Amino acid sequence: MSFYEELLALGQDLREHERSALYKFLLSSEKDRISTKAKEIIDNCEGRETVANGEIYYVIVDNKISYSVRRLDSTYTYENIRTASLGSIKLLNLNKVRNFIAQAEVEVMWNCPLPGENSQESAGFGIVSYPFSDLRYYSNGRGRLLGLIKKMQGEDSDILRKLQAS
Repeated sequence: MSFYEELLALGQDLREHERSALYKFLLSSEKDRISTKAKEIIDNCEGRETVANGEIYYVIVDNKISYSVRRLDSTYTYENIRTASLGSIKLLNLNKVRNFIAQAEVEVMWNCPLPGENSQESAGFGIVSYPFSDLRYYSNGRGRLLGLIKKMQGEDSDILRKLQAS
């Protein structure tokens, strides 16, 4: 089993730094797949994909993208988990949608893991307050400038290296 597959089964046991590394891994190693999905969503104003044990529904309405999630073993759908505004420049929107997809996939892996040893203890759906693409994530909400400084000081984690090697 690869390290990536191992993380798909961890669910709530995924720690903050593991989720952040997983996000970076998806943006780099899965760039082609995510870019194709982002173009499809922008062109059709909707999209769907299955990640771990969850199905993600993306929709663009009034120049805002949002996603909803349904666990594969349930009929209940968590509506509008996260929303992001899009601009009028298509090239910048493509990048925003790619970041949005990677964020959504990490949150679904965290909340809807593959069945395995680790059981989920809560029935809700948790998200990270600030998306990984927002500089405020790196400063714990204390400003973008401080976030930029902390992001620049950061280094690739061992987890990211293990993911890239698997």
